[in-house]
Amino acid sequence: MEENNTFYLGATVATGFERTAQDECTEKLGPEANACCGRGRIYFQLCRSQLKKALELRSIDHLFVVVKRLKGLDLQQSKDKSLDELCCHLTHSDWEQSVEVWTLFKGLDFTPTVLESFLSSSRTNENTSSIDETSNDKPSDCSSESDTLDSVPIQGTLDVQPAHPSLPENPPYLPTFRVTGHRVGDRHNFSSQEAASKMGEHLIRRYGWPVKMKKFDMEVLVNVNNDDATIGINLTEESLHKRNIIHFGPTTLRSTLAHCMLRLGEPQPGDVICDPMCGGGSIPLEGALNWGSYFLGGDNHDIACVHSRDNLAAMNEKRQSQGSGCLRMDVIQWDVTNLPLRTNSLDVIVSDMPFGKRMGSRLNNWELYRRSLLEMGRVCRQGSGRAVLLTQDKKCMAKILLKVSSVWRKKVQLVINIGGLYACVYVLKRRGKTEEASKQEADFSSQSEHASKQEADPTSKPEDSQEATTAQTS
Repeated sequence: MEENNTFYLGATVATGFERTAQDECTEKLGPEANACCGRGRIYFQLCRSQLKKALELRSIDHLFVVVKRLKGLDLQQSKDKSLDELCCHLTHSDWEQSVEVWTLFKGLDFTPTVLESFLSSSRTNENTSSIDETSNDKPSDCSSESDTLDSVPIQGTLDVQPAHPSLPENPPYLPTFRVTGHRVGDRHNFSSQEAASKMGEHLIRRYGWPVKMKKFDMEVLVNVNNDDATIGINLTEESLHKRNIIHFGPTTLRSTLAHCMLRLGEPQPGDVICDPMCGGGSIPLEGALNWGSYFLGGDNHDIACVHSRDNLAAMNEKRQSQGSGCLRMDVIQWDVTNLPLRTNSLDVIVSDMPFGKRMGSRLNNWELYRRSLLEMGRVCRQGSGRAVLLTQDKKCMAKILLKVSSVWRKKVQLVINIGGLYACVYVLKRRGKTEEASKQEADFSSQSEHASKQEADPTSKPEDSQEATTAQTS
């Protein structure tokens, strides 16, 4: 494998954060990586000498090498034909190049070329007599390599003959593997498990790799999205989001999600960044590790503060053992509706707010969100302050943002998938003094106009006027 060879890699990200992960990839790996994004994934190119730099990406969960991306497949046929369509386009060179990248990450000695040569030769020798006997009775209609290989039964263990001139004396290494399937689309006649089973059968027939569902060497990925498919080999044994946290709470935020939220906040060197509801400290820890800013975390729950301090202490201990300094981060126990901070003292606020499921309740969120956003507006710098807030209680947040619109202006709203829950990330901008006064004046004019209409039309509902008054006083 030459140093200037380019390889195609992919990474899984939280659905909704694909563009954020793509921007990070371009920033850290350069425009020559040609980063692009798909649903829940990003794809990019790297040469051999830069392959390990892909592990520096902080917004990705899993990294994999792409065997092949298949576009415009006819997957609306019968189940058998559709599954054959997934495998028939994969060539030996596709697998050979991908396995070489996999061996580089794993540090293994594996030669797929010799194995392919052996299998082709052994199958030809073992089945010559049977083919000759049946050729007069049943004509062969196999026209492709994959059809020929799929028609030959292969045992789980191969009997290597050292006398074969093209083989070394020792048998080649056969990695144990399993196939994981993922499918999106409602017009398929097969399930993700059936797609994974077909790909596993294809690899057993072609290379003789033994299947092992647990403690396997290699994980092959089959991702089907409507009429497109991506085949890959996983390069990370466990998700990269577990890198910072040792002491987990019931709602600990993944480090990859924390990184994406921080990037939306656009931290600058010297900024004071706060997570007023930090839980286990995922957001301030991730920020202190990657940005030259000062990070402050706090929570009203004493156990959450203990977990945050323990995670910070463990990270500082790890950094000191590596010769690095301590993180610029502190943890304080406080009430988010009454923060012990000066007015206009924070540059950015990034926080994962209670969803009202495992922590808190949807009913309590109405008052908590209103008071929290007003207090965040007090401590955040007018005109330049930003806030990035995550919540699954979208209805409550939408109503509260209308009530505090004189303090916060919504810039971006992203829908993301967190473990099957569709939540929203809100990027807010703190209004300046002039802008805030103008907004309050506009709200007052709107309220006066509404009151005039109510006097002119006695049939209007009185609660509408009361709601407008509540929005103004908030």
